Amino acid sequence: KGLPGQSLKQNNDERIITTDEEYKAFLVVQDICGKVIDKERVFFRDTVNYCAIILDDNVKKTILRCFFNSNNKRIELCDTEKAEKVEIKEVSEITTYSDRIISTIKTCLLADQE
Repeated sequence: KGLPGQSLKQNNDERIITTDEEYKAFLVVQDICGKVIDKERVFFRDTVNYCAIILDDNVKKTILRCFFNSNNKRIELCDTEKAEKVEIKEVSEITTYSDRIISTIKTCLLADQE
């Protein structure tokens, strides 16, 4: 079937290929999120253009997007009104943004309480 953590709503488009780097990015983000929530609440949903890492299998609760399909790897941090794209060289650099990822999770959790 799918990879552990893969969205149950994943599109089955044959052009979508989840790369090792995308999956590693998911695991890194899942690990960071595990400091504040149950890791099982973190999912990823791959598309042709990017891989979204989401909370509760809900795209309205996007934590991070990975754009790894070109030579320039970028992540999009979703902790502000306007998401910010940042270029990275290695997947491990995502940990540099742990505070912002945790901030995004907390924002999603607060929105759940409203």
